[in-house]
Amino acid sequence: MSEATERLVGITGHQTLTPSTRKLISQAFKEDFIHEHSSVAITSLAAGTDQICAQAVLDLGGRFIVVLPARHYVKSFDAAADLENFYRASARVDSAEQLTLCTMHIPRGKKSR
Repeated sequence: MSEATERLVGITGHQTLTPSTRKLISQAFKEDFIHEHSSVAITSLAAGTDQICAQAVLDLGGRFIVVLPARHYVKSFDAAADLENFYRASARVDSAEQLTLCTMHIPRGKKSR
């Protein structure tokens, strides 16, 4: 299947999860992702759901793209294990992009489109 027809799957979720919830997320994501052999996951590799799903993608031989929400994003990780998982997964990423801060001024009385 060509790159133009690949299905992109965005990942986001909670960071603090119970062990049983972590297992459920991994199983459910793998079941869905395995049916989409051409899927590419998009994630920030945040602790919790993002890292669980990224690991599931790697387990299935899939690909993912990392979008970093801030320049010093790695400083946001509280747990050493989460930071280690971030670095391990990011070493196997297809591509990475850093978001650029963008602000938009909307004049009073005008609605955004």
